[in-house]
Amino acid sequence: METQNNSILSRLDAIKAELDFIKENMVQKDEIMTSDEFESYQRSFDKENLVSLDDVKNQLGL
Repeated sequence: METQNNSILSRLDAIKAELDFIKENMVQKDEIMTSDEFESYQRSFDKENLVSLDDVKNQLGL
């Protein structure tokens, strides 16, 4: 029973550490871009604007 309790406590400590990291590094969507910028970003996914990964690697010389 004690081993099981230690395991649960260990997992809870790991979850707390992850949540603390998320809270510390979390940002509001409005801090990143405005609504207009976000809509433009979504429109940029039009198939005509997409480039294959191979083309990008070639352009970057990778």
